[in-house]
Amino acid sequence: MGPIAAGARTLTYDSCDDWDSWQTASVTLTLDRHLILEGVGLFLSALLPYLNWRLWLDVPLAVATARGKARARALGREVEDLWHTVWEPNERAFACAFQPRGRAHILVRS
Repeated sequence: MGPIAAGARTLTYDSCDDWDSWQTASVTLTLDRHLILEGVGLFLSALLPYLNWRLWLDVPLAVATARGKARARALGREVEDLWHTVWEPNERAFACAFQPRGRAHILVRS
């Protein structure tokens, strides 16, 4: 995030959308005026100084899990176990450790 805050106009990152092999592909973006980032991990303390606005979608975990599983099924992905053994516990642990609701500038409730 430091280079972007200092004015860099390109961003390169590894993206993963292959849930079978978990292989990543390098993606390079040319930045315009605004950069919108998505991800619960953005509320890490070390990243907060780089974020001008933090929006938290306050959705109950059970609802978010059901929606995520439905999206995965619509894409033909069977990852039912991952939602309960990996993603839900990670979401709970992150919320306890970093309190994203309290760190958001904007809180959107469902």
